[in-house]
Amino acid sequence: MIPREQHPRPRLTRIAWTDLGGVWDFAYDDDDRGRDERWNERIDVFDRAIVVPFPPESPLSGINDTAPARKRHGSHSSRTW
Repeated sequence: MIPREQHPRPRLTRIAWTDLGGVWDFAYDDDDRGRDERWNERIDVFDRAIVVPFPPESPLSGINDTAPARKRHGSHSSRTW
């Protein structure tokens, strides 16, 4: 694993600062059920771990998921543009 610096932007340091980076439990919520099912109060729904602050698409996250996006915005552009 590549070590992370504790503060990524030292010019913007603060006196009171908490690093949330590290290994977190992780699960995709493709069906948008997490809020209704109160996933924040459960541990059984998380099926993998992710290294924060890296996004799931990054190899550094430990997930490296490069699949196409799972959500689609409902609007579309005009063909006349």
